Amino acid sequence: MRSLFPIFIIIAFPLVVTAQSHTTEAFLDSIERSVVLEEYVHTAEYKPTHVKKALHSIEVLKTESLNRRGVTNLEEALSIIPSVRYDYDPILGTQLRLRGISAANVAILVDGVPVIGRLDGAINISQIPLINVKQIEIIEGPLSTIYGNNAAGGVINIITTDSQSKKWSLGGSSQIESIGTQNHQLDLGLQTKKWYVDMHGRFFNYDKYPIDSLRLLEKYTLPDGSISTRSKYPWNPKLQMSAGTTVKYKVSADNSLVFKYDLSKESLLDYGPVKRPAFKPYAFDDRFLTSREDISFMYDGLLFHKLYVELKSSYNRFGRHVDNLLFQFQENQYDETQTKSDTTRFRSFFNKLNLSMRITPQLEVLGGVNHTFDAGKGGRIKVENPNEHEAIMSEWAYFSEVRYSLFKRFTFSYSGRFLTHSEFGNNYTSGIKAKADLGKNIVLRASYAQGYRTPDLKERYIEFIDVNHNIIGNPNLQPEKSNDIQLTIQYNPYQWMNAKLNAFRTEINDKISLFQYAPLKYNYSNVDIYTVSGLKWDMSGSWKQLNWALGASLGFWNTIIESEEKPYKGKVLDYNATLNYTIPKVKIAAMLNYRYNGPQPLFSVDFGDVNISEISAASFLDFSLNRYFWKERLQLVLGCKNILNTTYASVSGADNSGSHRVSGFQFINPGRNYFVKLGINL
Repeated sequence: MRSLFPIFIIIAFPLVVTAQSHTTEAFLDSIERSVVLEEYVHTAEYKPTHVKKALHSIEVLKTESLNRRGVTNLEEALSIIPSVRYDYDPILGTQLRLRGISAANVAILVDGVPVIGRLDGAINISQIPLINVKQIEIIEGPLSTIYGNNAAGGVINIITTDSQSKKWSLGGSSQIESIGTQNHQLDLGLQTKKWYVDMHGRFFNYDKYPIDSLRLLEKYTLPDGSISTRSKYPWNPKLQMSAGTTVKYKVSADNSLVFKYDLSKESLLDYGPVKRPAFKPYAFDDRFLTSREDISFMYDGLLFHKLYVELKSSYNRFGRHVDNLLFQFQENQYDETQTKSDTTRFRSFFNKLNLSMRITPQLEVLGGVNHTFDAGKGGRIKVENPNEHEAIMSEWAYFSEVRYSLFKRFTFSYSGRFLTHSEFGNNYTSGIKAKADLGKNIVLRASYAQGYRTPDLKERYIEFIDVNHNIIGNPNLQPEKSNDIQLTIQYNPYQWMNAKLNAFRTEINDKISLFQYAPLKYNYSNVDIYTVSGLKWDMSGSWKQLNWALGASLGFWNTIIESEEKPYKGKVLDYNATLNYTIPKVKIAAMLNYRYNGPQPLFSVDFGDVNISEISAASFLDFSLNRYFWKERLQLVLGCKNILNTTYASVSGADNSGSHRVSGFQFINPGRNYFVKLGINL
């Protein structure tokens, strides 16, 4: 598989050498020259496209807004989007749901390259820092024809900075929070006529409570009146460090090469309760060490005045090391002879080549090839062949799209993706998109798309058995197939109002879920049908010094099991409101954000029976003040997160949906949190 790198470089090299000089606007969409480049998007497009001309409805989060909110990671950044929900786990971290679709069907990308390291089918988004980031782009709904696996529910693409306006730049920030969090970042950049070089690093630490407090349990009353126990302080201390560099070389006005390297590590400690406190007390602690290493090479440019080429090639590694430690209180140390360790490693090669050409002013043809190679090994990965040391899967995909514009107001596209998978054979997915400009201020977007997701290595080969777990993979799992239809109407009558309404329905067949097949024993199996349908409404605008945004999402989640007489439905209502007002005389920007999470249904299957439970509603309120000094070189942000001090939601009904979930409640936030952030940009 390593030989693929030189192959793609050989392909790209002659294209770069023969490239002709032309202005950058030649391969960007034809738009008014007054529009700045920051309004361009990259996700689901084969070349940079203005957000108004994109066939998909794309939501964009800008860095400036994230800085004002005191955001430190991807989890906090996405919290203002009504259709985003989180599942919290003290060990696996934060897993998202997008429009009711689980994280296994949501692709997390950085500059179009997939982030690997899924635990329980999900990326822990609290581990993804936001440093050297230009914007975050979110698309809801299947994008399997473009991004393949894990994109049947949507895509979240983090776009990093690849240029700057001045020759040298030095930026950094320090943020201290009352819950015991520190977040420090440093960024150094150099821009010349041909080169852009950036180096950045981050240090994050959460450590509020002393170890003795983290071992405490407390009793609480369940909704049915029974008494249970829980950890009094369930938020485990953790340390995160990351560093990276970006090197961009501008071959010509239209062609550039980019090399990126990023390394991140996390250490998390889970302290167990004291056992046998009266006589030789001891406790079992767990230490989790996670590492990610990402190396990527990218080329993009315009060839022969017509052909836009984008090449991405990356190598990604993910490791998860677990130590189970026995702490003896009388000796005040760990018993090294009782330590049990386990390491799981994944690696991935990702290569993608996009080509697009405008044949006529109305007709554009796009296409390319994508190759992915995944391998995993470790104590919890059981391969079928004892002579093999790694579980391996690979796939080749060939995709194309034809776009046709009619009367400059109507654009129609048909896309298809042919996949050849090493374990699951061939598959074809397709999609249809249409965009119509109905007058000056009304835009209509409609789409139908098929989704496809093959089981990942963990779902097929995991063998996780210890005192608290018994989870077995299933090599006989079948791929998930989905169908999605949606309609979006956008209305922009005035500067102070921008309204958008989206109606959607997604149906996933053979959905992969964790089943309980015996007492406290789980494995992965295919559910018959899972559907999500609903409406999402957004409004935003500005008036003088006031910017505002309102959003709401109403979804209906439905699980259908063939063996059951009726389907199981649940309604979910979420909404969000943001106000941002700048006081002219003192130049202070005040931001207020309110988020409401309505009751959320949970489905699980135990011994063939469907169990339904529900997480109660929760509300969050954040406030911050932002002020620039010294000709905007210094930024001071003061604020309070979770003013309402919402810490957990109760769970009613049976809840067997996760091996780490605690019956009766679910922790969702550490609590009210005051923060101060000081940033510098020279």
